[in-house]
Amino acid sequence: MNITEVQPQVRTAQGGLVNSFHLSGSNSAQFTLLGGYYSLAAVATWSSGNVTVQMVGPDGSTLLNTGLTLLANGIINGPLAAGTYQITVTTATAVYASLQSVPI
Repeated sequence: MNITEVQPQVRTAQGGLVNSFHLSGSNSAQFTLLGGYYSLAAVATWSSGNVTVQMVGPDGSTLLNTGLTLLANGIINGPLAAGTYQITVTTATAVYASLQSVPI
């Protein structure tokens, strides 16, 4: 997975700064968001799949859907609370995704 350090609002567990992910067909590593308004963009070979931003639940392991889900090439925006997240890939391949904070 290739990660480009760009956006300070998206942090890896190791403290690095990221916003772009080359995921192929697998999930991203978990990362921390400070909370705010975010934009998920993705390009992939979809094969009836999806790419979604999921939050780690209060039990520390269950992934919860956030509503930021793409079923085709595009962009979706929405608010996310502070917490730990991952970008989850279901069925899609050749996935390139970007998660960026949006000033409002």
